[in-house]
Amino acid sequence: MRTGGRMPAQTTIRSRSASSSKSKRFRGIARRFALTDFKPRLNRKGEELKANLTDPDSAVMKTSHGVVQGYTGVAAVDSKSQVIVNASAFGTGQENALLPVVLQDLRQDFKAIGRKDPLHAATVLTDSGYHAETTLQQLADAKIDALIADTGFRARDPRFAEAYQHKPKEKQRQPGEHRSRWFQPKDFQFDPQTKTCICPAGKALKLSTANAVIKGRRGISFEGTKARCQGCPLRTQCLRKPDISPYRQVTFFDGSKTKGLHPQTTAMKARIDSSEGRLLYSRHLGIVEPAFGNLHNHHLRRFTLRTRSKVDAQWKLFALVHNVQKLQGKAP
Repeated sequence: MRTGGRMPAQTTIRSRSASSSKSKRFRGIARRFALTDFKPRLNRKGEELKANLTDPDSAVMKTSHGVVQGYTGVAAVDSKSQVIVNASAFGTGQENALLPVVLQDLRQDFKAIGRKDPLHAATVLTDSGYHAETTLQQLADAKIDALIADTGFRARDPRFAEAYQHKPKEKQRQPGEHRSRWFQPKDFQFDPQTKTCICPAGKALKLSTANAVIKGRRGISFEGTKARCQGCPLRTQCLRKPDISPYRQVTFFDGSKTKGLHPQTTAMKARIDSSEGRLLYSRHLGIVEPAFGNLHNHHLRRFTLRTRSKVDAQWKLFALVHNVQKLQGKAP
């Protein structure tokens, strides 16, 4: 199972001429009319999300082609016949909360046609986009067998220890190596005994917290001050957004981790790092990629409709075309 990438919704290009008072009033009326029927969308934390008045169901997504307004297409593919057994479109830029919803829809679809539960004796394979502690806990509570990769599982695999050598020299990175255009913690002078930190410009940073916990890792955090960082000549090398961020923050981790913070993630990492887990997960690409490749052959590069119901119908229609070809033996 995987996402079909971020597909922008249909975009209408309009030429703008000199605005008249009548057109301004019309736009104002149209905006107020749209706001009267608008229902705010909330994220998993209950916070209101930014919405597009043209298509409130869509979401802002960061892609390799830049930021787009669109939908995420998710498909579940059967390993035996490579038939798409469930296809759904979602107006969200993150997939990590979608897996339980997709699997629930899959079960309901099979129940509606009088078939047994497809997840009773199956293992769900997904990429790292679906990895989240909350998702893993929901799957465990539902007793669904799943193998979900995390973002660092390749770096832990000894078979990929020398993979970087096959890339261009300017892109070669050894496992665990991180390169950045900005100063990293190693560029700061940190004394764990006195709990002091000197930045690359030679200025002392103040202690922010001595017991920082970030993603389960313990460390000590320092931060600069607005007065010291504002006129620093190294500001562009230190801050990702020098025009917005007032000062630099840096954390030094001591190698320890909080216990029991992410038990499901820890268990999943141990399973996927095993010989059996790596062998099973290696089948993931061979199962799902041919289906998505065939959809791309049908020129599904972007969704051409608006609102989730229409986009979802279009996504299901393309999945149906793939299934018909697959059953006739004409699809790859």
